[in-house]
Amino acid sequence: MNLTVITVNFNNAGGLEKTLNSFGSNDSRIKGAEWIVVDGGSKDNSLEVIQKHSAKITKWISEPDKGIYDAMNKGIDLATGRYIVFMNSGDCFYNTEFLLNVSPAWSEDIVYGDYISSDGIGEKVFKIQTEKLDFLYLLGRTINHQSVFIRRELVQKYRFDTKYSIVADWIMLFNILKFENALVRYLKVPICIYDVTGISSINNEERKLQRAQFLSTIYSDWELSQLMVLAGMRRKKWFLWFYNSFQRELINFWMRCSSQIFKAYGK
Repeated sequence: MNLTVITVNFNNAGGLEKTLNSFGSNDSRIKGAEWIVVDGGSKDNSLEVIQKHSAKITKWISEPDKGIYDAMNKGIDLATGRYIVFMNSGDCFYNTEFLLNVSPAWSEDIVYGDYISSDGIGEKVFKIQTEKLDFLYLLGRTINHQSVFIRRELVQKYRFDTKYSIVADWIMLFNILKFENALVRYLKVPICIYDVTGISSINNEERKLQRAQFLSTIYSDWELSQLMVLAGMRRKKWFLWFYNSFQRELINFWMRCSSQIFKAYGK
């Protein structure tokens, strides 16, 4: 199995219907892909929607959970595909035929593309993501996780940390990029249509706070300030070639030099 699509849902039958309609026909399984639906024990007609699309859905469960990331972890436990993508209720694939055709040739750890944001009432905006994705990029920004495919083994290793209610997807990607030296491929095509009314889209201040709390668990204030300087330099075109060529060496060199300067002035 090449792709695993995981959709979590809770009392959003209309959004679930839209998501399921975006990938293939209703009357058959999708060749080379499995679709897992994790429902949180919905009280609306979500189960009727699941039954309607039962020929397409490989596995599904409906039971109470401890939040969206707990539900997504349940989906991870059921996944068997080489790559996992999370397309939650209300979000849609943009071009599934393209994905099914090109995904068998992927060999990277992370594959991602662009996306289209939608407010659900007609307004849609095409969003281009960064061409160079690494953990420094994520220090102050993020990418749309519905347009990211990650090797199943890495998703299983860096499961969603349910202590963080709206940034656990960002934390997973950060950890994979920082600690696994992951190979990354950027597809210059839209992958999904993203519903911007979701919880992680409308809680910007809480999102910033949770990111800061996470980063404080692995960096001191001084270390983080130095990495932020390097991240700022990384955005400049004149710096990009050098950075891309010597990324790991440059980060280590920068931190060593900054540490020596800090110690000298500290005396």
